[in-house]
Amino acid sequence: MSSYRVAQVGAVGAPFEIVERAVPRPGPRHVRIAVDACGVCHSDAMFVDGVLPGVHFPVVPGHEIAGRIEEVGEGTDNGWKVGDRVTVGWFGGSCHHCTPCRQGDFIVCEQLKVPGWAYDGGFGEQVIAPADALARIPDGLAAADAGPMACAGVTTYNGLRRSSARPGDLVAVLGLGGLGHLGVRFAVAMGFETVAIARGADKADFAKQLGAHHYVDSTAGTAVADALQSLGGAQVVLATAANSAAITATVDGLAHRGELVVIGADTEPLRLTPTQLLMRARVVRGHPSGTAQDVQDTLEFCVLQGIRPMIETMPLDNVNEAYGRMLSGTARFRMVLTTRKPAARTDAGGHAPCGGRPRRRPRRRPGPAAGAEVAETASPVRRATPPPGTPGDRRPASSPGRAGSVGGGWWPRRGRRGGRRRPAGGRWTPGVPGPR
Repeated sequence: MSSYRVAQVGAVGAPFEIVERAVPRPGPRHVRIAVDACGVCHSDAMFVDGVLPGVHFPVVPGHEIAGRIEEVGEGTDNGWKVGDRVTVGWFGGSCHHCTPCRQGDFIVCEQLKVPGWAYDGGFGEQVIAPADALARIPDGLAAADAGPMACAGVTTYNGLRRSSARPGDLVAVLGLGGLGHLGVRFAVAMGFETVAIARGADKADFAKQLGAHHYVDSTAGTAVADALQSLGGAQVVLATAANSAAITATVDGLAHRGELVVIGADTEPLRLTPTQLLMRARVVRGHPSGTAQDVQDTLEFCVLQGIRPMIETMPLDNVNEAYGRMLSGTARFRMVLTTRKPAARTDAGGHAPCGGRPRRRPRRRPGPAAGAEVAETASPVRRATPPPGTPGDRRPASSPGRAGSVGGGWWPRRGRRGGRRRPAGGRWTPGVPGPR
């Protein structure tokens, strides 16, 4: 198509309007992305309201972008091609020459390129982005789920995995909103004893549904710090709530050498005393989002653990309604703008959509012969042993399995040359080649 639509704000605090623009060509080391979905983040308000320096109007916000590459600019490497499903988050590219970049710490680049700030964001049908900002969306993750993970997801995931907490440690997540509900899910999946902290007793059931082991009502008679200390003290508090007073209230709940990781942005100061930190050797640390590789790690972890954000979707035409729900705090929990009907996961021929890699059809493997009993076993991958002499018995006559010995289980080979013998007295681990 020769034109595309965007939702832009023409002046500080003005409502969004849908306008058409000519489709641009990507420059060197850039790609043009057809946007399928884009999350609405609270940080977008800083661009709409002109709070940050260097915001130019009209502005097109949106830094939780998920879509498909439609055109690749000259000199773009890393194997990106048309049809690849990608996300672009708060990390929208770096300068590659400032001191943090030269040290490999790209997320704190002094000239960080944030979509909606450095260039048009994802509130539209197309976006041009630097190739170093791209993270690949794995199969099994929808665009509407992948978009929020490029900002809210990677921020909470990275904040926890780069913290001092280790599996089994007590970790508290302050807030159960757009960031916090993901923080609880990640903390549980990482093996932490997880405490959810929020306002009101009515959120206890929701916290347990997310997997939290404990719930602390910050409005109850017991102070939050005392509640955490009654559980042994938190090794890490992940502060997702944008409330400095609520964040400050958790500090004395940290264990010795505990760590407060702040990801919720508030303009009010944290009211701490040096003795709160010194006597127990506590640490307070701010944590910004994550690079494109961090985003891709987050997406892959989500697929592995079955974690998805809780979202509400609206078409791009309803951008003002979606933005209003985000600002009012009534969204449950991330608003996502969509631009088109999602493509089917595969076509009738078993191929991935959008020019992706063809999906290999599973090859039918021979089962046991008719009348053969299927042995019950604790292993989900074990196959029945065909009786000797039946068509399904592929083992040579000298195989110990023919006499029904301990090593007699028949195991399918990934190739075409028959079966694999289970080692006598041993176990077969999926993904680990067995003896040949």
